[in-house]
Amino acid sequence: MTPVLHETPLGKSYETFSDFIASAEESEADQGIIRLWRHFDNLSRIPRNTGKEVEARDYAVKFARERKNRGFEYEIDGAGNLLIIIPASEGLENKAGIVLQGHLDMVCAGKPDPSVYGVKPKVDDSGEWVYADNTTLGADNGIGISAMLSVADEEHKHGPIALIFTVREEAIDDGASHMDFKNELQGFEYLLNLDSEDGGKATISSASTQDAFIDLPVYFEEIGERTIWKLQVSNLQGGHSGEDIGENRMNALKILGGFFENLSDSKSEFSMNIVHIGGGSVHNAIPSEAELYFTAVGEDGNSLTEEEIRVWTDSIRNGINISRYNLDDKKRINIMLEESAAGSELVMDNKSSERVINLISRLAHGAYNLSEKSEIMLSVNLATVRTERDEVKIVSMIRGNEKWLTEAMIEEINKISREHGGSFSKSNFYPGWQADPEAEINSIAGKAWRQVTGTELELGSSHCSLECGQIIRKYPQLQAISLGAVIEGGHTIEERVNIRSVGILFEFVKKFVGAVPS
Repeated sequence: MTPVLHETPLGKSYETFSDFIASAEESEADQGIIRLWRHFDNLSRIPRNTGKEVEARDYAVKFARERKNRGFEYEIDGAGNLLIIIPASEGLENKAGIVLQGHLDMVCAGKPDPSVYGVKPKVDDSGEWVYADNTTLGADNGIGISAMLSVADEEHKHGPIALIFTVREEAIDDGASHMDFKNELQGFEYLLNLDSEDGGKATISSASTQDAFIDLPVYFEEIGERTIWKLQVSNLQGGHSGEDIGENRMNALKILGGFFENLSDSKSEFSMNIVHIGGGSVHNAIPSEAELYFTAVGEDGNSLTEEEIRVWTDSIRNGINISRYNLDDKKRINIMLEESAAGSELVMDNKSSERVINLISRLAHGAYNLSEKSEIMLSVNLATVRTERDEVKIVSMIRGNEKWLTEAMIEEINKISREHGGSFSKSNFYPGWQADPEAEINSIAGKAWRQVTGTELELGSSHCSLECGQIIRKYPQLQAISLGAVIEGGHTIEERVNIRSVGILFEFVKKFVGAVPS
């Protein structure tokens, strides 16, 4: 058995993440794993929101430049992706080349804003997990990137190695889909993507993706003396729209819509008009919070009192069917109603307000079309809602294991949009990656995994959108597989990575590089 990162004593605490690394240095931990954690610490300090990866890419470029004397070469393509070529060890120049790949960007959520301040990793009290305090961690995909850089410095015999660092992965693989390196990677046959999150489960296929956009025109009228109320749904789990969509986690936007779906019995008593509605952060995260600013006026033309509003919201809250939702969300959901201090001279008219709420209620969200193996074949994430001037903008992300399923859902969303007077558009279709259970790369990975863990590597499909599909379109000679450390809570402030699994991943990548046949 090869060594993994030292086991941190139960209850051991570290004042800083640097102290954690120093503790590893004092132990008998593998130097490569220590390098990995140093890279991760350094990358964590760099804000690298989607579309803002230049500084993180510069970190990797500097890494390559400093190893020019070892023959490292690099190229940046028109999309901003980075390719580093590492020459083969002497005598192994004709060995099949290996591509290691990860993405530079991360989902930035929480406070202080990681897109501004970066991330401060911490080790939890159990000594088993690394997390960030109230922000996303960026283990997706910072751990994969760090493993690539660390393996590049290993002193072992290997064939040609290419490192590909993509940009804007969290925007439907945008960097990978526009990849245009001059280097055609001749002689490279295997692609190991390091962006999975299930530890000992390797991914050999993934879903296709497409975004749907609705711009709903709304019309405003003067607000007059009406009181503005703020209704906020918060503290939900959220999560990754591919990894977690099948867990029936609550969507804060759907909860808001659900409140007003049950308004029919009360419409004769008062009217509700929207001032502003918004929620969600990015297209591939389940919305964990949303808020609505609105007015409520009784039949006499006067604004309802706080007591009257609370009676109404409580009755709606009690009427929501939450039996199908995730138990953790039921326990943690926070619904806050308060009079708003925000001022506004305008409010949506009755028809616009009704169309907005009906549209949000009608739009699909969740997992659909389970296969015989209970695998998700189709899902929709009602991702973001924004009020911008005279429009309400809505984004949904669709994932499908079959193209026709994705196309059918896109058309359904288009139909609902038209029925409500909305303007519909869609992103490019990003094809999935089809499994080949007999591919040689599967046996190579299985052998490397057995050498590290003594167990069999599980092969399966992912409902996430991995960049393998885009990359093998560009380089069809590549066989692909994806593996990663154990990461939980991706795309949320509860994101964390298992320390031991990081060590295992690093050892696996080393063995994989060495196991590729001549």
